Amino acid sequence: MTTETKLKGTLVLSVLTLLWTTTMWSNSNITIKTQQNVIDSLQMELFMTQVEIGRHELTREAILKPNKEINKQYEEYYNHETE
Repeated sequence: MTTETKLKGTLVLSVLTLLWTTTMWSNSNITIKTQQNVIDSLQMELFMTQVEIGRHELTREAILKPNKEINKQYEEYYNHETE
């Protein structure tokens, strides 16, 4: 095996390693961006759900506080029937 053959083999191996590393790095960037999009989407969904829950709580308080009998029924149902 001549020195020239060894150099060519080393060069080919180096180029292949560089290409493989570049491809893997590129794929990891795509994965990170995809995961970030999923996280952003879930955070937006969570925010909308929290707003809706807040609206229900305000509505429930406005209706149940003045109506003692309905409030009692609500509390009994909530504490015993929804577990």
